[in-house]
Amino acid sequence: METDAVNALEGSLYYQGNWTVDDYLDSFQILTLDTKYMNPWTLVVKFRQGLKLNIQSQITTMLFGRPADTDSEA
Repeated sequence: METDAVNALEGSLYYQGNWTVDDYLDSFQILTLDTKYMNPWTLVVKFRQGLKLNIQSQITTMLFGRPADTDSEA
């Protein structure tokens, strides 16, 4: 199970697609529990990489309220 989760997150096919952000987040959290990734920065980077491009852009261009790159709880 851990190997499958790591392969999913490390591969290029795991992304938000047609899911809502909430559904993508729920799925992502389940996968990260299985991978046992501990570094918050790694989790944030993996999560953002899978978001739709327009949402990634919105996050990176936020002037206020933008979560820190190391805040995996944001």
